[in-house]
Amino acid sequence: MLEVAPKRCAIYTRKSNSEGLDQSYTSIDDQLATCRLMIQAKAHMGWQEIPDVYNDPGVSGGNLERPGLQKLLEHIRMGLVDIIVIYKLDRLTRSFFDFPILAKMFEKYNVGFFSVTESFDTSTAAGRLSLHSVLMVSEYHREDAKERVLHKIAASKKLGMWMGGNPPLGYNIENKKLIVDINEAKIIREIFTQLIHLGSVTHLCKELNKKGYRTKSFISKAGNQVGGIPFTRTALYKLLRNPIYAGRVRHKDKQYPGQHEAIIEEGLWDAAQEITSGHCQTKIIEHATPSPLKGLLYGPDDHLMTPTHTKRRGKRYRYYVTHTAQKISRETCPVKTVRAGEIEGIIIDQLKTVFQQPEILIRTWEALQEEKTDLTKKDVAEGLQSIESLWGHLYHTEQARLIQLFVEKIQLFEDGISIRLRPNGITNLVSEIRAANDDRRKKSA
Repeated sequence: MLEVAPKRCAIYTRKSNSEGLDQSYTSIDDQLATCRLMIQAKAHMGWQEIPDVYNDPGVSGGNLERPGLQKLLEHIRMGLVDIIVIYKLDRLTRSFFDFPILAKMFEKYNVGFFSVTESFDTSTAAGRLSLHSVLMVSEYHREDAKERVLHKIAASKKLGMWMGGNPPLGYNIENKKLIVDINEAKIIREIFTQLIHLGSVTHLCKELNKKGYRTKSFISKAGNQVGGIPFTRTALYKLLRNPIYAGRVRHKDKQYPGQHEAIIEEGLWDAAQEITSGHCQTKIIEHATPSPLKGLLYGPDDHLMTPTHTKRRGKRYRYYVTHTAQKISRETCPVKTVRAGEIEGIIIDQLKTVFQQPEILIRTWEALQEEKTDLTKKDVAEGLQSIESLWGHLYHTEQARLIQLFVEKIQLFEDGISIRLRPNGITNLVSEIRAANDDRRKKSA
């Protein structure tokens, strides 16, 4: 008797919302039980369930950024999965654009997948066509539902209705409506009045925290205590710019008269907006400063570091400041700030070292071969080796763009730096460098 090779089957389950997840038997359990029965029915074909759990309760299928799915994909890359078993295709993805990404990965690692209720077979062209058709319909329904929800929100806000979210300080929620909290309303009026007196959001933030004032405290739907913490400049700025307090509801760039009671009269509101508008302008100027690591550099507190600068004797000095030092307390952060030029230089030096490693050249070339690009092996080698000479000729925006292509995250610690690279970063970077080299050759010719 011929022995059947075992097929390691991973069951993936998902539920779009958290409703009913606290019950003893949920739709996740139902999906799991149904998929297990299918694996048992195909035991004669070597199907065996993997004990690992791959599920995403209360998570949308509109993108691939799901913990359970990411765990499954990582195990596929490690060669631990032969077949993915799902209750229905839309449990895996609802996006027509995400499916080709998954399908290409499954094909690369020789992984099949089986939908219990639809019996799709990905080994045939007809099966793949059927899958694409179903996904297109699923994507249409998802986009149509999204449009209807957005239209309803827009129409409701035009009528001045509050459309949910966290309750703002100064109001409570009753029957899905904003009701003024008398005690908190006094704090709101004091905040706006003090802003006019001090003329600075920064000074106001320090004054409020010194007096012991805190942000709105409430119980979330999950039953967790939220808020009730010291003010930050960002939170205070959002509060001062929220038209809710002037009795209006904002939708995109327009405001409509609200159905709730205003706390701040128009004159005080207008005066506060003049001050905070100046604050906003300052921020825009600060963000215009070249900062190649913006959006990539994280501090020891695992929060993004903010680019900033100071001027002394007419010269500008750039820095990156940690979230803890900027928003909470400089004393509690071991790093606080780093000089921009210094940290950017370290990162570039580290990347140059990476580019010189032979295995990077080999991996890049193999990746480009799979994509059937017209880049040659010589292009790859020259591209990686030319970074050092090319770098100094690039504008700040071009330097930032190349770093963004290649780097996913930079973590700064008290005693070192960790750099996480993007999976396809090298191939993207080589293509950009070759284009830049071609431009330089044309200009010098």
